[in-house]
Amino acid sequence: MSDIVPKLTDISGLKAASTLLALPMLCVAYIIQDGATIGWDGKVWLEIPLDRPEEIQLNWLIAIFLIKSLWAAFWGVLGYVVLACAHHFSEFPILHIAMVLLLALGIFGVFGHEYFPQLRLVNTYWFYCAFVWALFFGAMAEQLDTISSPPGGT
Repeated sequence: MSDIVPKLTDISGLKAASTLLALPMLCVAYIIQDGATIGWDGKVWLEIPLDRPEEIQLNWLIAIFLIKSLWAAFWGVLGYVVLACAHHFSEFPILHIAMVLLLALGIFGVFGHEYFPQLRLVNTYWFYCAFVWALFFGAMAEQLDTISSPPGGT
């Protein structure tokens, strides 16, 4: 029975790992889904020049990855700050609800693609990213709840 039930230290370790992995996974999911181009409204501003040697293509890929990672990380941090502030300054457990919704989204995406073909348009990596963000929100909600609760309990 003890082999089936996850240990509390395992969950704690996953939450700790999620704080390290949340933003990098968001960056990777974004570039995998969107591709190695930078543009807006159908216009491409930067893309890998396929007529160049592979070393140059790699340099372009790295540059595009860095730019897209900064963009995704900016929005990820901004979204988290908004949710964390709303969680901290209200009596509503916003991060807990976000955690449950992200866990549900991850499970839905991983197991629902055979029932809902529309999910095949979303790269599966996004759903794994949702799991990590759910654990991250859970860990951050615990920290914020500890900060906002008065010493000695209640």
